[in-house]
Order: sequence, then structure tokens, then C-alpha cells
Amino acid sequence: QMKVRSKLKRQVQTRMTAAQHRELKQLMTDEPHFTRLTDQLSASVGDTDGFSDRDRTTVQRVDRAIRQYERQNERQHHLYANVTLPPGTKLSDYEIPPTVHLDRWTGASHNLHEISGADLNDETYALEITTRRGMYLGHSDSGPSTEHLLPRGMAFEVEKIYETRWKGPDGSSGTRRVIRLREVANKQDEEQS
Repeated sequence: QMKVRSKLKRQVQTRMTAAQHRELKQLMTDEPHFTRLTDQLSASVGDTDGFSDRDRTTVQRVDRAIRQYERQNERQHHLYANVTLPPGTKLSDYEIPPTVHLDRWTGASHNLHEISGADLNDETYALEITTRRGMYLGHSDSGPSTEHLLPRGMAFEVEKIYETRWKGPDGSSGTRRVIRLREVANKQDEEQS
């Protein structure tokens, strides 16, 4: 599956502009840049009107790159992403199925062990998402990376909260608290179908 996803990724990348390549690369390799932009998107609930021209252009280019991949993709992705609950909330607040909105791009992985490790705190949970949305950025040819970038503006309902064990290829292991989300179609998705 990784090879199929990588093949599609390369096909889409050949159609991307040099500017889209540059923006996507910077976003995925410069963590402070990624954090600053995604925090801005969350604070503005995805509205880029108050962004600088440079940041708005970056958002538009990355959004277009993700959409290009999504148009070609026919596969489901089973993904995991780290999340810290908003201040003032607790896990029990999510037991009555609320709608969870991701107004920011969300970096994810196809493998739980890739987002797990000793540097996580007690307030960090793993989101479990099955979707065909987003863009695979992994490197099946050169390593075990299964990175994935989810688009902004997705909505989910909490399906289940559970604890599971994970084990990495290096023998490391641990336990994670997982929030399984079920994607809720939004009006824009329904109009495009």
C-alpha cells in the first residue's frame, strides 16, 4: 500500500507548480512555520482574510496541492495524529458525541508508533481517523515514513475512546489513549460529489 500511495504522490507532484512544491516542503520541514500557520488557522477558524499576503498565498498553495492529490486518490487512509485537548476540557467532555472540527492542517501518520514516544505528555491523545482525504507524504522507497497531511476544515464525530498498545520496528512500545473519529461530510464535500 505504501508503494501505491507513493506512486500517486509522485504523479501528483509532477503536476504541482514549483511554488506549491516549495510551500509544501517548507511546511513539512520547518516545524515553527507549520505551528505558526496552523495556530493562525485555528485562531481564525480557517478564515485567511486577516493573514498577511505571504501567509494567505502559502495557505492557498498548500490547499491546492492537497486537493490535487485528493482528486486522484481512490484509497482510504487509516491515520493517527497527536492532539492536545483545548484548555478547560477533559476527555469525558467527548464521550457524548460532539462534532470535532479541525480548522487547521493536521499532520498524521499511517502508523501509531510513528507519532508515539517518550516525549509525549499525559494530555496528548492519538486521534484515529479513516478517510480518503488529505495527501500522503511518506517515503516508501527510502524508509518507513508514512506521513500524511490532512486538509483544514474537516468535521468528525467521536466514535470511541479507548486505550491501546503500540510497538515500533525498533522494539520500543507503549500505551496510547486513542480518540476514534468518524468523518462527517460537510456541505462543500456533498456539493462536489
